[in-house]
Amino acid sequence: MITIYFLLFAIVAVFLVILVYKAILKKSIVNYLYSIFRAGYWFLILFLVFQISMEVFTENGTIHLDDSSRIFSSDHSSKGYNVPVTINLSFDEKKIYNYTKKDTITGETFSGNFTKFSNEEKNNPIKKSFLRNAGITKQQLDSIFEYSSAIKIQGNKLKISGESGLNKTLKTNTSSFSTNGYLNIKSSHWFFVFCQFVGNYLKILVVIVIFYQMQSIFKNLKKEFKFSKALSKKMKWVGFLVLTLQLLTFILSVIYGIYYNYVGFKNPNNDIQLSINPRLEFDFTFFIIGLGLIVLSTLLEKGGEIQQENDLTI
Repeated sequence: MITIYFLLFAIVAVFLVILVYKAILKKSIVNYLYSIFRAGYWFLILFLVFQISMEVFTENGTIHLDDSSRIFSSDHSSKGYNVPVTINLSFDEKKIYNYTKKDTITGETFSGNFTKFSNEEKNNPIKKSFLRNAGITKQQLDSIFEYSSAIKIQGNKLKISGESGLNKTLKTNTSSFSTNGYLNIKSSHWFFVFCQFVGNYLKILVVIVIFYQMQSIFKNLKKEFKFSKALSKKMKWVGFLVLTLQLLTFILSVIYGIYYNYVGFKNPNNDIQLSINPRLEFDFTFFIIGLGLIVLSTLLEKGGEIQQENDLTI
């Protein structure tokens, strides 16, 4: 089955390479890119209009069409807006010893259990009355936890399950995981709400301007495929906009982290912990792309000057 998947992937990859190669030979790739950025530009404008309309004309970002269907926006002032977070979930290993004791005088049977976490900090001191009821000492209990086969272990590892044969080859050796995501937060503080509003809508505006500049670049290349100052200027604009978007995202994430520092819970058994912490949001890859576009615009400008000099010489 794996071989078939790789074979299909290879066929699709070769097919795409052939299409791109033919497009370059026919100089039609510029037309494709122009169409993509033009469609994306208008889609983003419609999306922004939809978001603002839902924000202004609805109370909770939802329009009910009938009893079973509705149109809704996930971002609305009544619900709050997303902020970047890091989500941590951990499962603590614990050993459980179940015991049964029969009173030799009354004949009554008692049962209970002792629990010991692998993390010593989470273990509470065991009361002597509990040990006395179980008929064991602290040293005996430690020995049972260490060597006895009657000990049950819970929450020690995550397991990968499934019906496909591939899952049988997959294993994980972890009892915790961390991932980046977003948490919807509603605030009553005006500045926090203002930052959320700016982060939600200004980002869309910046992306719209980027798509506009890109479609303008490819529109000019459709007419005349050569270096020019106008092309380099537009490329520089795109680079600065990408940098602005990343810096804006980073500054807003710093502000969010000032207002809260932890969201989470612990279950009553103290063996599962979920923590959600503010995250500095900064995509270094896009930052480098922005700098690269600015450098590329400078090279295009120099190339345009050289090309203009060559045209005058000819």
